[in-house]
Amino acid sequence: MKAKLLSSLLVVFIVFLTSISYAQMPKAWYLFDDVGNLLAPVPGYGTDLFLTGTHTAIAGPSSGNGAISIGAGSYYTLTHGIDPNGGGTKVNRYTLMFDFRVAQALGMWHNLFSTDPLVTTNDGEYFIRSSTGFMGTLDIGYTTPFVVADNTWYRLILSVDNGNYFKAYIDGQLVFDHNMRPVDDPRYSLATVLHLLGDDDGDDGLIDIAEFAIWDAPLSESEVAAFGGVGTVLPVELTSFNAAAVEGNVNINWATATELNNNGFEIQRKSQQTEWSSVGFVKGNGTTTNSQEYSFVDRPGTTGKFSYRLKQIDFNGTFAYSDVVEVEIVAKEFKTIQ
Repeated sequence: MKAKLLSSLLVVFIVFLTSISYAQMPKAWYLFDDVGNLLAPVPGYGTDLFLTGTHTAIAGPSSGNGAISIGAGSYYTLTHGIDPNGGGTKVNRYTLMFDFRVAQALGMWHNLFSTDPLVTTNDGEYFIRSSTGFMGTLDIGYTTPFVVADNTWYRLILSVDNGNYFKAYIDGQLVFDHNMRPVDDPRYSLATVLHLLGDDDGDDGLIDIAEFAIWDAPLSESEVAAFGGVGTVLPVELTSFNAAAVEGNVNINWATATELNNNGFEIQRKSQQTEWSSVGFVKGNGTTTNSQEYSFVDRPGTTGKFSYRLKQIDFNGTFAYSDVVEVEIVAKEFKTIQ
């Protein structure tokens, strides 16, 4: 009997799974791009705004991006749909985002929002001060040394957790820690409606708005940073991302809840010996509020531990990376006698 030693690879695998999201998606979101209905939200994100007074459609900060111009005595009313939170009877944990510009920062007041259900009853809650260009109020403090410049687009994000903090960010960077407000604060906790850009006594000078969003939680510093400055598109909401090794190949699957201007996903791989490189591309679904599922098969051609991530790319070239998943393919020798 002749014995023959046969060697082959028994491929076994270890899979590390993770569920990821680029950032929390807003409760209500407005782009002001549809000239036929400037009050409409991004589909699936809130209800129509209610306009008191007048506004005008204008060009936004980038090509294809619309905006509105709204002046003294005019404002929007938003029914945000956020349940009371933060341990109180009002909304105490929230985030507001404004992409805004003013032609004249000094010499007139501008107000971004009011929380009183009757906008004519009390003062606004977040001003651009006419004498300095600082933002805020006496209650929460002003954003010294940051000042608003004329004819400049800014992305302002206010991350609020009453009882803990009130933070102001400009273009993804923290510019001021406002004075903390208590839970159910009469001024900085939200009732069922929020008024945008109006004031009770005329301190609401002409302001341009290209985008507005509200979240039902305070965004973290890293989440705010991901939104960057004006024109950065709110990211695709990735709900799952996993990988599994099967017979030497790696099956990669992911899903999205919503997409905006999503050109597609570049699949990237990294090993212990190599840096990140592209191994494929899967076309996205543009803009959709319906869940989508995607898959890709990678063939590393060898054994070892591999890391994978997605590079989500918008039509304008803006991109964001997912978290990383890992797969380990281990070669195991066995003998067969015949």
